[in-house]
Amino acid sequence: MKAGTVAAVCKDSNHRFSQDWSRFFYDNGYVYSQIDGIIFGNAHNDEDALALYERAENKLETVDTCPLKDEALRWEILSTVSQFNMTVIPY
Repeated sequence: MKAGTVAAVCKDSNHRFSQDWSRFFYDNGYVYSQIDGIIFGNAHNDEDALALYERAENKLETVDTCPLKDEALRWEILSTVSQFNMTVIPY
């Protein structure tokens, strides 16, 4: 909103508007300074979401990753989908 838009730009299932705003921030560093990404309220539950540009890559620490089907994540995934009344289709 501080950038001159409304939160609804992130809530529209047509991502054209949010992508246009993001592209403006990316391409016009002289307006807000050169940014590495944006934080916005996501459309699913309005919690913070991050969109990072490739220029942020060298500023991030490497972390261990694993596929979503990894058993170590099973409880966390099932707990989260239950909390949001979602369905998981087994792989």
